[in-house]
Amino acid sequence: MEHYYWLLKGFNNTSMANHKIIFFTEEQLSMIQDKATFLCGESDPLGDTSKLKAKMQRLNMQYRTFKGVGHGINHEISKEINKFIIDYFSYANIS
Repeated sequence: MEHYYWLLKGFNNTSMANHKIIFFTEEQLSMIQDKATFLCGESDPLGDTSKLKAKMQRLNMQYRTFKGVGHGINHEISKEINKFIIDYFSYANIS
């Protein structure tokens, strides 16, 4: 919580104003589908989990959702996310 406190204390909301979300095309996603895993909290207010799951399945993308977790999954469940990332890269066949 202390880390989260300092993040919020130093966060400048206007710094994000110039950033625009650029979505991957389906062709771009097909190039990374076996090399990436999408992580998302099921309580993320910025997205609809059911739409996410349907899209990931339609595009044959690897994904993992986390119950009771929101947008800041790396802060809310940092130990679990860090372990997932370490395990993923420890066992991934990266070429």
